[in-house]
Amino acid sequence: MSKGKKDMIHPDITYLMEPRITEVIGQGLAVLYQEKPDKPVEYLAKWLLAHAGVEVEQRKLEIKNKQVAELKMKHQRLLDEEEKKKKEQEKIKKKEEDEIRSFKTLLEKSDHLPNEFPLLCNFIKDRVNATGVYMGHIEKKKKKIDDDSNDKAHIDENEPNIFRYIAANDDHKFMVDQVIKADESFSHGLFAKVPGDSAAPSGQPELEGKDVVKKEAAPEPEVKVESDVQIKEVPDVLKEPKLKFFRVPRLGSYVVLSLTHHTCLCEEHLDKAHENYMEMLKKISDQEKVKKDKEDEIQREKEEKEAAGEEFVPPKLEWEKFTEAPYLTKEDKYYLCMDTLGQDREFTDEEKKFVTDLMNLLLHYWSDSEKMKLTKDKELRAELKRKAEERKEKELVEINELIEQTAEEVRNDEKLGEIKEEEKELLATVAKLKSLAKHLCSGIYKEELLDITKFTILKYTRVFQYALYLLGYNREDICELETNKIDWEKVKPIIKGEFFQKIESYEQVGPKSQPFPKYRLSLIHISEPTRPRLISYAVFCLKKK
Repeated sequence: MSKGKKDMIHPDITYLMEPRITEVIGQGLAVLYQEKPDKPVEYLAKWLLAHAGVEVEQRKLEIKNKQVAELKMKHQRLLDEEEKKKKEQEKIKKKEEDEIRSFKTLLEKSDHLPNEFPLLCNFIKDRVNATGVYMGHIEKKKKKIDDDSNDKAHIDENEPNIFRYIAANDDHKFMVDQVIKADESFSHGLFAKVPGDSAAPSGQPELEGKDVVKKEAAPEPEVKVESDVQIKEVPDVLKEPKLKFFRVPRLGSYVVLSLTHHTCLCEEHLDKAHENYMEMLKKISDQEKVKKDKEDEIQREKEEKEAAGEEFVPPKLEWEKFTEAPYLTKEDKYYLCMDTLGQDREFTDEEKKFVTDLMNLLLHYWSDSEKMKLTKDKELRAELKRKAEERKEKELVEINELIEQTAEEVRNDEKLGEIKEEEKELLATVAKLKSLAKHLCSGIYKEELLDITKFTILKYTRVFQYALYLLGYNREDICELETNKIDWEKVKPIIKGEFFQKIESYEQVGPKSQPFPKYRLSLIHISEPTRPRLISYAVFCLKKK
């Protein structure tokens, strides 16, 4: 049909020519032709009616299948989203577990755990979503020292213990070095009293220049004890009138954990550990001798029995197993405090359990670390003692003779001319000191001094303190802050570094390069021992003539 004729077709004819009509009627007529019924019109009508029902059902099925497909797609999307969410949660959980494991490893490997306290505060803050986390320590109050003070003069024995904040998370660093007085603190009274103190420390800081909002006090919860960690909570800080704040109080809760650290690192405990260790070694040595004698006796008896043709039955011997006594310890009190100020919520049981478990682990690592250090110090002292006993006295005599020979050569030096005997003796003493310094800064004596830096606990600290003062170091360089107590961690690098160079280059005569503070001179008692050992001799003789 041409395009022109097609355009002339009536719309009704166009409608009747649609495939949905012509194809169905064509199919019906084909069936009618095949069946040739007696009533063709009625047959065709019924066929068309049945076909219409099939189409309806087919359309319903198509719609249903479409809906099912859409639901399946939607369900799959939900499953995919759930799977993605689950993987993300697992990833986050694994990351958190890795971070926790990594932090615990850091604590376990730490050489000095108090150095990690700031990191600990930040770590706990992030894990339990706290507003602030801060740590405090029970200690003696410090008093001002003067130039004549000894290494314990800064300790005020007449005042009660204080609670000083020693670490805090990053946005609570204003807490560090704040001190709570016993009569102003809250947490002082929460836990068991510390020996020598009227109460335990406060967990909340005081409010400077502002009164705390006071409401009806909340009933005090029971203290839960787990190992050396005790925990107590104030659910609403504004209902506890005893709490004092450094900043304006806000709604929230407060938790404080009392940590009892059993420290073994002190001179007295090292002395006792060394004494027990040496006793044990002696017992083992004596037992080995007895064993040897007994084994020789059994061997002789065996040989005699065999020679006589008799059967030999070896005796069953049991030997005592020697062990060292446990290390002595003393309690050292620390407190971990955390709050949710501004969040108006309490810490969950899970959060409190996490922190409590972490603190128990911290104390465990801390105790193990100190025991290892004490063991190392004890064994090192025994080793150095053994070396000293093995060293021949002849070596010391020879070195002393060489030193005296150097001084004698100066006394007999004709080039000095006719100078006063006093001046000649001064030059001889200087030569002797130079020779002494040379021996001290080389060989086994230098090695022994360097071995001392391996100790955690330093005995006879004043010897090093005198020497360092004479070599030009100031109190701030080698002592703990605001004390005259030597800081061994500051001194170790000095001994390993420029200490020997300074001894060798020290000028015993001539003008001083810098004025000596009074505290240096007040600590130095100059005397020459009757029979000097190299180290003590060097220390006591380093004086400007």
